[in-house]
Amino acid sequence: MWSQLYRAFSRSKVEDPGRVARRVLRLARPYRARLLVAAACMLLLALTTSAYAYVVGPLLRFIYEGGAAPGEFGWFGRRVGAWLAADAGRMALLLSGMVVGLALVKGLAHYGEISLMGAVGQGTMHDVRRALMDRVLSLAPDQLVAEERGDLASRFMVDVAMMEAVVTYGLTALVRDLLQAAALVALALYLDPVLGAIALAILPLTSWLIVAIARRMRRTQRRAQDALGALAARIEETAAGLAVIRHHGAEASQAARFAEANRRARDGQLAAIRIRAFSSPLMELLGAAALAATLWYAQSRVSSGEISPERFVSFFTAVFLLYAPVKSLGAVANFLQAGLAGADRVFRVLDREPAPVREGPDEAPPLRDRLALRGVRFRRGDNVVLDGLDLELRAGERLAVVGRSGAGKTTLAQILVRLLDAEAGEIRWDGEPIERYSGASVRRQIAVVPQEPFLFHDTVRANIALGRPARGTSVEEAARAAGLEPVLARLEGGLDADVGEVGGRLSGGERQRVCIARALYQGGSVLLLDEAVSSLDATAEAEVGEAIERAAQGRTTLVIAHRLSSVRRADRIAVLEGGRIVEQGTFDELVARRGVFAELFAEQLVRGPAAAGDGDAR
Repeated sequence: MWSQLYRAFSRSKVEDPGRVARRVLRLARPYRARLLVAAACMLLLALTTSAYAYVVGPLLRFIYEGGAAPGEFGWFGRRVGAWLAADAGRMALLLSGMVVGLALVKGLAHYGEISLMGAVGQGTMHDVRRALMDRVLSLAPDQLVAEERGDLASRFMVDVAMMEAVVTYGLTALVRDLLQAAALVALALYLDPVLGAIALAILPLTSWLIVAIARRMRRTQRRAQDALGALAARIEETAAGLAVIRHHGAEASQAARFAEANRRARDGQLAAIRIRAFSSPLMELLGAAALAATLWYAQSRVSSGEISPERFVSFFTAVFLLYAPVKSLGAVANFLQAGLAGADRVFRVLDREPAPVREGPDEAPPLRDRLALRGVRFRRGDNVVLDGLDLELRAGERLAVVGRSGAGKTTLAQILVRLLDAEAGEIRWDGEPIERYSGASVRRQIAVVPQEPFLFHDTVRANIALGRPARGTSVEEAARAAGLEPVLARLEGGLDADVGEVGGRLSGGERQRVCIARALYQGGSVLLLDEAVSSLDATAEAEVGEAIERAAQGRTTLVIAHRLSSVRRADRIAVLEGGRIVEQGTFDELVARRGVFAELFAEQLVRGPAAAGDGDAR
């Protein structure tokens, strides 16, 4: 099923509403049986509505004049009329039975239509959210820019809900209204072709207006949805940076930025509301004009006897009932365009191709000899990040990679854990091309402690075991080795205590120790410390440093660092500059050499660690 779903998400020009609509409809293919039954219910609704219109004229004549209506019901009408004429009470019984019977059929058909289409809509959107999350999880961390990350929640909830409404309500209303309109048009033309042509002459103009308004609605609604996404991103950014805002007294400026985003979201929604509000009275005015023209011409035809009164009543009822679905089609067109604008935004994420990474089927074994990079190149657009990099990490060694901001340290880490693939060069794992192994198995062998300790809104235990079964004693051992015992003693529930959103109930140092425990629990033969202490103060750095030392014992360790004081214990230090390794040696050797490393070290001594470029994102 999932392969079919992803094929349904094949690339298309999302600016074309027809293509977007077809992609949305393809998502409902797994539910085609329910769709067919729902369509049958809609057809039954259309037929019963036409039946109401058809019988109302003859029955009214029967009530006022008595007798059968042979001209309308033929042989069956004559036989029924004779039966009714024999007993006046039979007429009331027949009328009551017809009303109840039609109402029952319409009610059952309406229930079937709504329940079945609701199930199709919910099932389809469940699949869409699943595919959307699968797509997000397949991307490299930097493939979603900050603004898109803030907007993701809006796409998952608001835009997907609008897509669901397209399937559940929009598609239902469109098919039902078209079937009812077709049945009533056919009945009107059957009863009187001339009057029918006059009454229906307005339909081409109405159709043109519906299409024109829908196009305008699509553009307006897409801008409105983008504005809502920007507002969601602004809210998330403000919540994440609240401490910085308060510290720098930036409340007024941030409030002004939010007010502007809020104003754009409001204006976008108001523009869409005005279009919807305009279309409904316009359709009503056109329908009234058609009815007026029909009544004016019908008077002469009834007077001359060209059409019987009861036939005209049935005709007028059909045209009057036709007014509702035609008017509804205008509203449905606007509604569909709003939903397609949401689908467009969802497809923009689904169409984002994951960064291509070559990988094989084999499981990467623990590193026994060395991890070697030869002539590795990587670029972002026109910017060459790594330019023929040569580096070797020996088993059991502690290697530190340092460099200025933008030197390529983070890119190097992402290539090593197979989130990105080098454009040229080779990477060998114990002499074997790393492409031989699956990316997931390589990541299982490389435990990462990140710069920013990220915890999920869950228990300490779940955050340590992340993605793996929480085996009791192993989790406790990892927590103990990471120095978490004092933290767990303070927390009510210990390992089962909730850490809060993004670990908000813990300090920065405590969150980092949970991440170290996570790396220890993962196991793996290589430990990657990606700026693991750069965001901590001196006290927290010392506490976390002890936990890192315990974690690194007996493991091959790669340290990416800005604070050069944190790499003193490294067996070897490699200096990354201009996309290449320009110096290697021990701490003392590099300082004595008075090269790039010595310059960086001197800068940090004079101006502090920030001079080396804290927060490198590349």
